[in-house]
Amino acid sequence: MTPEEMTAARHALSKLWGLGRLLTYGEMAHILRLRPENGSDTVTKWESGRSPISGPVSVAVEMMLAGAIPPTKDEALALTHARTSPRGPLGENAVGWKKGQRGKHDE
Repeated sequence: MTPEEMTAARHALSKLWGLGRLLTYGEMAHILRLRPENGSDTVTKWESGRSPISGPVSVAVEMMLAGAIPPTKDEALALTHARTSPRGPLGENAVGWKKGQRGKHDE
């Protein structure tokens, strides 16, 4: 993901989520689970090209643009726990899909 694509993504997510304003650097950092003490600076560096954007961040942003809603911290922790055992809570499999949902990993 390029700096320009990251900037465009922040603008697009603001519209997609109906904020009526631009998503701030701090909000974008929070959504991506960056450290609170320097997360907004990191997003600023990405958008200015002063720091590279990692592959996992690019994937997360692309998923959000495609309509995925980022999990809450508690949901993310539950999914992490589910991945450590063959079957997770509430009938989820090891990658967090709910029963009845299928992905390429199930085929």
